[in-house]
Amino acid sequence: MLAWRTPWKPGSARSPSSLTGSRRRYRTSGCRAASPCSRGQAASIPPERTSEPEGIWPLRSTACTGIRQGVVRCRGRGVRAMSTPALRIFTFSPDWGLPAGGPFDLKLLAWLNLAGIPYEQVFQDDTRKGPKGKNPWIDMDGERLGDTEIIIDLLGKRFDVDLDRGLTPEQRALGHAWRRTFEEHFHQVLEWELLVHPAGAAYMKTSLEAKMPPVIGTLVFTMLRSRMRKQLHARGLARHSPEIIRMKGCADVDALAIFLGDRPYLVADRATSFDAAVFGLLAPMVYWPMDTPVAQHVRSVPTIKAYVDRMKQQCFGGRGVSAFRAAAA
Repeated sequence: MLAWRTPWKPGSARSPSSLTGSRRRYRTSGCRAASPCSRGQAASIPPERTSEPEGIWPLRSTACTGIRQGVVRCRGRGVRAMSTPALRIFTFSPDWGLPAGGPFDLKLLAWLNLAGIPYEQVFQDDTRKGPKGKNPWIDMDGERLGDTEIIIDLLGKRFDVDLDRGLTPEQRALGHAWRRTFEEHFHQVLEWELLVHPAGAAYMKTSLEAKMPPVIGTLVFTMLRSRMRKQLHARGLARHSPEIIRMKGCADVDALAIFLGDRPYLVADRATSFDAAVFGLLAPMVYWPMDTPVAQHVRSVPTIKAYVDRMKQQCFGGRGVSAFRAAAA
């Protein structure tokens, strides 16, 4: 159960940047600040909030500004309250029943929720606004940072959180190999199915045209698809035929299914940072409506479908896209 010191308030002389990690900000009994408590330890939930679904949520998901006052809740990890979160996460808008449409957005959001770190989610579909021209990116105490691995490393040190604490060197090596497989190879397959394959391209074209004036939406889609073709050709995947691309993507999925077997998670009996990464790449294909070949295969493998459903429930509860959009209203 967490006991609080006087929190920092905007405008005061004591700023978040002056704090070295969360230990100065929080005193804890029974667990370190911002790190998971022992398994099974119950959280003290205020009565007026006990009706919320289990899981951790952003204090506010917003398309521009505004903070919802409240608590951030984590299953079995205590309760953390802040008047204004210093951490803002910029992601694509929600889609497919997920809190964001990008695989690396999902990776970062899943990691944050598993870690119990409070944040404000900002929907930003223009990747040019980010420091690396990609989503997601963060703004923490005025510092802008991109690349999920760098972000997670920084936040882990700042909040004294390590989801992989206690893993053996062999477990870390296995997790690293699976993360690289999905982030470096399977990610290309996902992009190809989303923007190059006819079924995915038709969906994206319609989606962009619905968000923009017809001529502008069509132009943006054409430019985006052309750029993606060039990138995937340069990396090698788009040099192959659609059938070979399908075989390559399905091979990654089948290998993971065999490895998982009856395991609930990748390398431990709990979710780690490696699970957050792999979940982020698989979830769009499980939940998007397009009948692209690799996505159809992903949904047809019970082990993979159950794994993704389990991670989604643990990280985001039963909420759908309408709930994520409503949070920004």
